Amino acid sequence: KLSIIISSSNKPLPTTEIEVKNGDTVYEVLKRATKKYDIELSARNTDMGVYVEGIAGLYEFDKGPKSGWMYR
Repeated sequence: KLSIIISSSNKPLPTTEIEVKNGDTVYEVLKRATKKYDIELSARNTDMGVYVEGIAGLYEFDKGPKSGWMYR
């Protein structure tokens, strides 16, 4: 199951089941989920991999100098 949580009062993506295929990266699963629910996803490739800049209109640094997107 995948849940994208912006804050305790705002969930742009309902908790949902997304198929995880053998070899999928976290980003590939995120991309499928946001496409399925028509949620904006902004990302760019870096030397270290894909960097997610924003989801659903909320971007890095919008909530302060150390804010951004993480997964766990």
